[in-house]
Amino acid sequence: MKTNNKKKNQYKSFVFNKKNIGKIIILIFLIILSIAIYLKIRSNVIEENLNDHIWMEENINVVKNPILGKDIYSVEKEDYVDVYNLDYQEITNSKISKLIENNEGAIAIYNPYGTNISSLNIYLKDAPNSIKYKVTVKDKNDFEKELKPGKNAYELIGLIPGEINNIEITINEEIHKYKVDLTTIKYNSEIELSNKKGKSNKELSGGLFVVFGDKSKKNYVSFYDNEGTLRGEMPITNYRANSIIFRNDRMYMNISESKIAEINNLGQVTEIYSTGKYNLHHDFTFDDSGDFLILATERESITDEDIIIRLDLDTKEIFKLVDFKDLLSDYYKKTSYSASSFHDGNEDGYDWIHINSLSYSEGNIFVSSRETSAIIKIENIERTPNIVSIIGNKEIWKDTEYFDLVYTKNGEFTINAGQNDIRYKKTDNKDIYYISMFNNNFGNTPTRKDFNYEDIGIKNTTLEEGDNSYYYVYKVDAANRTYELVKNLELDYSPLSGSAKELGNGNTLISAGDKGIIYEFDPEDNLIMKYIIKSNKNKIYRVDKITFNNFYFKG
Repeated sequence: MKTNNKKKNQYKSFVFNKKNIGKIIILIFLIILSIAIYLKIRSNVIEENLNDHIWMEENINVVKNPILGKDIYSVEKEDYVDVYNLDYQEITNSKISKLIENNEGAIAIYNPYGTNISSLNIYLKDAPNSIKYKVTVKDKNDFEKELKPGKNAYELIGLIPGEINNIEITINEEIHKYKVDLTTIKYNSEIELSNKKGKSNKELSGGLFVVFGDKSKKNYVSFYDNEGTLRGEMPITNYRANSIIFRNDRMYMNISESKIAEINNLGQVTEIYSTGKYNLHHDFTFDDSGDFLILATERESITDEDIIIRLDLDTKEIFKLVDFKDLLSDYYKKTSYSASSFHDGNEDGYDWIHINSLSYSEGNIFVSSRETSAIIKIENIERTPNIVSIIGNKEIWKDTEYFDLVYTKNGEFTINAGQNDIRYKKTDNKDIYYISMFNNNFGNTPTRKDFNYEDIGIKNTTLEEGDNSYYYVYKVDAANRTYELVKNLELDYSPLSGSAKELGNGNTLISAGDKGIIYEFDPEDNLIMKYIIKSNKNKIYRVDKITFNNFYFKG
């Protein structure tokens, strides 16, 4: 026992010896310094490599990949080479062209441009008169599509990551078969969404559900078929993708807060557009000339989400079209900064109006303001922007010069609050039109200390569980300056996010983003199917449904 006590005392003496503690601290400091130096050197090397076209040429190769399957090629590169690097895209495309020149038969390359982990590109010597394909996976429904004939290259989407995919391609009635093993491919999305059948026996619309994630680590866009099976996953750089839009055989998707990628139907990124000193948020679309109209935040401004810019696709020039601080200056004076505002992305500024969606038509634009729960129509957007009308509660605009612009509610119903994803639909009568929206039914405006949504009948004023959100459609009579509620669907409560869209067959697609729920209703407003996304704490931003006809598939 005496020996043990002596050892303990020696141990304590060693531990609490100041010289030894100092040595330990110095050692820890040197280790941290070494790691920091290593990371800095590595960062510099990576940056040099990415800016060195010759290095990129030497380190990007298209090679056969036996792990994926017999006669399946893939692109070999360093992990840190971003697929949204145009040098990567150009070099990869060049090496594919050389591979085609040196081969006689069909060539299959897995996801060559890095933009869809569920894709296989096929390159043919001769353009076919007819071509279709089928993806078969054990215990899953087949995915079958017909492609547009007359081309030498196609991107086949619809493979399932984490599975062995059997692909049967019929080219001019001749069958070609490939087995693609994606069991080692990394993916983020859920493979299967849980779903619940509704009362309607009507068919779901064709196309793929396109799920845009919330502003967390969900840096990807997911495609699901009507069974709720994952059929595509597109990576982005950061933030979140807000939507996918099409023009002139190109697909456009924002890949960060400051960049929009132009992608062709082979998955190749053909252009990157930068928003310069602005952060893109929530929404972007095309104007009549084919340029981008973008909801934005000016980074050097103290305010958030109150700018509309135009980005010229030819020159890449950026023009500030609307600054709501100027357009709504009288209302802006009634607001004050609040740190408790529900910001978008990494923004933490003065979020006094929060424009969260836009709909453009013939020089006019409709925008949705979450903070004021208003739909604002602006004319002459490209020249001298002018507010034409406001659909919302009049009390919010009381004692401002815009009060007389607020249309009158016709009928008894609870007005929209905190709405998202507004959409304009015209009729043959220029004075009659429809506005649809996801009505979050959430009233909260921290920048107005003098206003409380409860005073106008909105019960849900916090992010706690509320009663319901809704799909609203207003019929607007511009001649009489009135609007009435003509459609109202009760939904799960989603205070901050949500989307709603009428599909081509008359069905309605809706998402309650905060709950991760997707609905599809038939034309009579009966539920056909309800899907639930469990990943990312159920948070999603928006859902679209896209057929991809005349892009990936034959129209």
